[in-house]
Order: sequence, then C-alpha cells, then structure tokens
Amino acid sequence: MTSTMLKILALIFIFLDHIAEFIPGVPIWLHWIGRVSAPIFFFCMVWGFNGTTSYLKI
Repeated sequence: MTSTMLKILALIFIFLDHIAEFIPGVPIWLHWIGRVSAPIFFFCMVWGFNGTTSYLKI
C-alpha cells in the first residue's frame, strides 16, 4: 500500500469521525473508526521525514 493510499484511507476514516461528531444519533463505532486516522497520518509523516535527503529544508 502506498503512502497516498494510506492518506486517502485515513481521510475517509476522519470523515466518518466528523460525521459522528456533528450528527446526533449515529452509532458510536464511527468514532472508533475515526480514531484510527491519527496514527496513520503520524506514520506517513514519519515515513516521509525519514525518506527525505535534506533535513535543513524542513
């Protein structure tokens, strides 16, 4: 799975979490799915930082 696919998957998860946050009466499992998105984004961030060749530009 590429990092772009991971980011799109995390985006879908965070969208479901936002739906559960702002619309009353939705199932609680939408919150649980949405909480998975932050570790995915953090993983992609660290993966991209480790893959860079110039740390001074950051």
